[in-house]
Amino acid sequence: MVKAQNQAKTVPQTIHTASTNTFDVKQWVKNVECYFEKVYQVSMKDLPIVNRNLAVRVVNVKEIRANTFIGSIVSPWFVNLIFKVVDEQGVDCHHQLYGVGVGESLHLKFPSGKYEFIVNYEADIGYFYTCSLVSDTTVIENQEVALSLADHCFRLVFDSAAKELDLFKPQTEKDKQGIRKVGRNVKPIGENKPSAISRRKLFGLNTSLDDAKDSP
Repeated sequence: MVKAQNQAKTVPQTIHTASTNTFDVKQWVKNVECYFEKVYQVSMKDLPIVNRNLAVRVVNVKEIRANTFIGSIVSPWFVNLIFKVVDEQGVDCHHQLYGVGVGESLHLKFPSGKYEFIVNYEADIGYFYTCSLVSDTTVIENQEVALSLADHCFRLVFDSAAKELDLFKPQTEKDKQGIRKVGRNVKPIGENKPSAISRRKLFGLNTSLDDAKDSP
């Protein structure tokens, strides 16, 4: 993961979120897929933890609020939620919203609960945030099952619209200190490995893999 260059700390502030046509989410999705495909080919494909039956694919991206996007992504070594937010000019606003750095974590609240996301940065993608859903992909039979599972997990995050989101509330210094404490032990993307079993239990997914296999 390429880290952003050090920048002067910015005091978190309220972000105006009027809709913009300057952020090309389709191109961003392509950049995400190209980046992780490159990581796979260069660094991951010969490792025993990968599932060679799977391929990099962003399954769905939903704009849950103006300029605020969340989707799910499948790769041969993880299934994640992926989150992106820009300002009304279509520009990253990470430093205005969140007082944490690359590799650290922040918590985002959705209708189904609060989720821990890891901060990532890559030049062609900008800042983006990932939440691990499945880190042991060897249990997934094939790409069709992986896509179904990713879509199922994505849908379970929401009861309806993301009306409980409070993503644009500036974090207090106490919040940031707590987040930094959590983030000290966070590994880079693709290496953080929360229990896949625990995550399945959280989502009620003990049988979801079987259900996905059986789905038409």
